[in-house]
Amino acid sequence: MLSESNQYDHAVNVIYETLTHPRGWHAVCAAIAGLIGARAVWITVSDKRLAKLPSGSFGYPENKDYLTAPEDIPGIAHDPIESFARFESDQKSTDFGHISAPGHVSSRHILETGELLITLVCEFESGSDTIAQPEPPWLDRLMPHLSRAAQLQDAGYFATPGRVARVPFLDEWRQPAILVALNATVLRFNDAAAQMLTRTRLVQVIDGLLELQGAQQSRILEECRAAEDETKAYRMLRLTEEHDGESASQDALYVFYHPVAVDRGHAALITFYHPDSPPLVDADLLATAFDLTPAECRVACHIAEGRTPKEIAGKTGVQHDTVRKQLQAIYQKTATNRQVDLIRLLLNLPAHPVPDSPPPG
Repeated sequence: MLSESNQYDHAVNVIYETLTHPRGWHAVCAAIAGLIGARAVWITVSDKRLAKLPSGSFGYPENKDYLTAPEDIPGIAHDPIESFARFESDQKSTDFGHISAPGHVSSRHILETGELLITLVCEFESGSDTIAQPEPPWLDRLMPHLSRAAQLQDAGYFATPGRVARVPFLDEWRQPAILVALNATVLRFNDAAAQMLTRTRLVQVIDGLLELQGAQQSRILEECRAAEDETKAYRMLRLTEEHDGESASQDALYVFYHPVAVDRGHAALITFYHPDSPPLVDADLLATAFDLTPAECRVACHIAEGRTPKEIAGKTGVQHDTVRKQLQAIYQKTATNRQVDLIRLLLNLPAHPVPDSPPPG
């Protein structure tokens, strides 16, 4: 049996082996568990944007110990497809969040980026001698190596590993999209969905769980649970809510959903169309790729949203003839001849970050 010093050296080597073999993080968890005497070790990845949503929060306290089951720890999604990597010495235990006997759980942040929070979670047997110490001393020495290895890798890998199979990379989509576990836990969402959540009350994320108006998320998840791989066809429902004091004005949301296969389970892929949050064209991309002027970019964005030249003129406060001339210049620069061809081009441009507000006027 290796001495603690040799186990530490082995753990460090395994950590840096992930630089050439990224899937080796499971071995990292096993090496750490053996070194510090933990029953289970997880590396979890949380999307920090969830904490910024208006309707809920999703965080994990740093350096905090728990005498509770991991499923009760705030901010840790206990669906098995949520943990990036893990090791459990008790083979009778089931997936993360369903350990047979609660133990001492502690966590430390490995890496925090603008969007991701990567956390090391260690769980010890109840009554273990290890938990008599505030923290296993070897862990202090390992954390800088864990952080360095994570920094040297593409952080996007931690957010998009193969644990979610056959699901398109949501950030490449212009329409709002949310990947939801069948227990309503939000697993992933894109920038367009984050913006949509600020503009409608019909869909919310509360404590990391999806909530639709009228509790319709239960219907969606139940249908996806029943269908699983039987059909990939989208189903649709329409949510509406009257604005306060405006009986003639309704907030409408179209919800499209179907089940998708994920690692060791299924989830629901939900996309939305909200009339007040149409897909936006990246004006910077238009200017760079096609040399459009700012005024021409504004016209192109309005065209992509389905407006006619006359409607664009009224909305921007310029003459109809001016818009027509700008549209002709756009046709020439983009090598298109008709409005339908221009729209097809605009809606198939590369994805882009969704701005905080719609393009000017």
